[in-house]
Amino acid sequence: MLESEGYDVVVPRNLEEVERLRRTAACTIVDHEVLADMKVPLERLLGGAGPLVLLADTLDEMPQAGHIRTIEKPLLGSAVVNAVHDLLEQARHRDLRGAT
Repeated sequence: MLESEGYDVVVPRNLEEVERLRRTAACTIVDHEVLADMKVPLERLLGGAGPLVLLADTLDEMPQAGHIRTIEKPLLGSAVVNAVHDLLEQARHRDLRGAT
């Protein structure tokens, strides 16, 4: 669905690649359940300032911040696309404010 909107999508093969992408990608999408299965604390990925979309079974106790959007599963394709678009737009505005 993101590809059809013109976004490049990379699916990491391991945690190290997730962490690298978290530092370098324009936006990261993470499934909370996958992190739990890998026994990776969510906090390990929250440190980056880049946009993060978190897919979760429930919105209870999920982190909230300006650069994070949590989408409850089962998700609608447009909700993910809209979250990515909104977060990238916010980041662009932050970057423009910082450049002046």
